[in-house]
Amino acid sequence: NNRIFSGAGNRQKWIAVTGDCTVSQILAFSVTMAHLLAEKKRVLYLNLSECSGMGELFLLEPGTDLSDFILELREDEAVSADAFVRRLEQIDCILPPENPMILHEIRETDVEKLMQAVQRQEQYEIVITALGCSCCGCGFFFRRASAVYHLTREGESFPESRRAWLRLIDKCLEQQTAPVIQISLPAVMADREGIHLIYEWAEGPLGKLAEKYLNGEGEEV
Repeated sequence: NNRIFSGAGNRQKWIAVTGDCTVSQILAFSVTMAHLLAEKKRVLYLNLSECSGMGELFLLEPGTDLSDFILELREDEAVSADAFVRRLEQIDCILPPENPMILHEIRETDVEKLMQAVQRQEQYEIVITALGCSCCGCGFFFRRASAVYHLTREGESFPESRRAWLRLIDKCLEQQTAPVIQISLPAVMADREGIHLIYEWAEGPLGKLAEKYLNGEGEEV
């Protein structure tokens, strides 16, 4: 059983993945974690990162994304997430905005409506949010999370950036008790585009690392 997400009841468990590494590393680790959790639970994956290339990387057909969902929620707060959810093997996901500037135009009210809409989707036991930038309202995701994973590159020689991110997370948490877990990531490779990458990551060092922390064996900051 995954220790952090094994609480009683049907309440959704949210996790946040962020860091001072590249958006590609945040994408790879968070998708790998989502894939592992989706083997036993129903998972929704949201990526709020600039230029992650997620759709192209996994060869997904173009379609609606997070920006479309947010625009619809501005018009009607009761809009269902169903029309915007895509299937990524075992994971349900809403693709990140194709236009990254949308992330800088998001308002706190947009994030609140988004979270409320997702919480209405009671079929999801776990919601994973990958935050590759500090968009307006990102603090809501940190405060809602059962755990916050902060990623840094293995051998990173700029600890100032890591400390700055951790200060931001701490400020956003506002005395909440969610554990903040620091992870040093190895190099992540993507030899060619396709769904096969998820399985390669899950079965390789990245998957073993994600499994270790999901089982509560890692250290909190």
